[in-house]
Amino acid sequence: MESKLSLPKDEKIVAFHDLTTGRSGERGIAVGCGGLYWRNGFSTYSKSTWISWERFVDAEVSVDPNDADVWIAPSMQLGLGSGEKARQKTVYELLLAIQGELRQMRDQHA
Repeated sequence: MESKLSLPKDEKIVAFHDLTTGRSGERGIAVGCGGLYWRNGFSTYSKSTWISWERFVDAEVSVDPNDADVWIAPSMQLGLGSGEKARQKTVYELLLAIQGELRQMRDQHA
C-alpha cells in the first residue's frame, strides 16, 4: 500500500511530473504555489511528502549512491521506486533547476 499524495484543499498545482511507467499518475512530483509535493511507496524511510518553497530554496538536494533515491536534507526521501534510476536522475536535475530559479528570484528581490 502506498501513501496518498496529500494536498491542501486551497493548493494550486502548477505542474505535475508523472513518474509511473504506464502514465497512471499514481506516483509523481507536483509543483504547487506553496511548495513541492510527492508520493512515496510504503517501504520508503521518510514519511515526509511535502516541503515549502521557503525551506526548499536552501535545502541540500542529493542522490543516494546505493539506490539513486533523491533526498532533500535533512531527512526527506523521494521514494520513486526501485529500478527507476533514469527517472530519479530526471527528478534530481529538475529539483536543482527549480532551486536555481528560486535562488535567482530571491536574489533579484533582495
